[in-house]
Parts: sequence; structure tokens; C-alpha cells
Amino acid sequence: MDNSLLSRRIKAIIIDFFILFILTIVLLVIILIVNKDKYDFIYCYALLMCIVYSTCFLKDIIGGQSLGKRIYKLQVKNDKGKVPPTKILILRNIFVFIYPIEIILCFVNNGRRLGDIILKTKVTDKDS
Repeated sequence: MDNSLLSRRIKAIIIDFFILFILTIVLLVIILIVNKDKYDFIYCYALLMCIVYSTCFLKDIIGGQSLGKRIYKLQVKNDKGKVPPTKILILRNIFVFIYPIEIILCFVNNGRRLGDIILKTKVTDKDS
């Protein structure tokens, strides 16, 4: 992976996780406001985490692009150059929770994370 593509991929990841962070904060504030003795905070927090994790898993399902990838004109493709099926796009994002391994692999394995390697996908220019 050339440096320009890797740089854009890293910037796209930063945007995606910034959006996820903002979503988490907004939902947490809403839960704290609504939670006035009506609900147990633990259950509300569990719901929040389900929403956040689901967002993380589903971030690439529209055309193989998250918001960050759309901004930097990147796309997840399979080994045939096509956008993979939705279940593959979801499964490849499950590995993001072992992010230290994902980061190391991304730098040493031609820009491919563990999810990319196992599910035979790659992030590339949208138009290529």
C-alpha cells in the first residue's frame, strides 16, 4: 500500500472514531438526562454500548464505505475488486476490538488489518 493510500486510510479511521466518540458522548448525555430515577444506569449504559458497537460493526455496509472512507474516496473491496456482501463487511469490523493487533498488521502487512486478511478484503481507492 502506498503512503498516500495508507495516510488517507488512517485519516478515515480517525474521522470514523471521532464520529463514534461524539455519538457515544451525545447518547450518554441523553441517557443521563432521561435517567432521572426511571431506569437503572447499568441497563442504560449496556444499551449505549450496544448502539456504539453496532455502529462500529455496521459502519461500512453502505457501499463498502464509512463516512471517513467516503470523505477520502476509499472503499472496502474483495479480492475480485467488488464491494463484499454485507455480512463480510460486518465480520471484518468485528476484529477492530483487538485494535493493537489491527494497527500493527495494518503497518506491516501492506495496509491490511486482521479482518481484511481473514475475510480477503482490502481498502483501496473507490475508483480503482
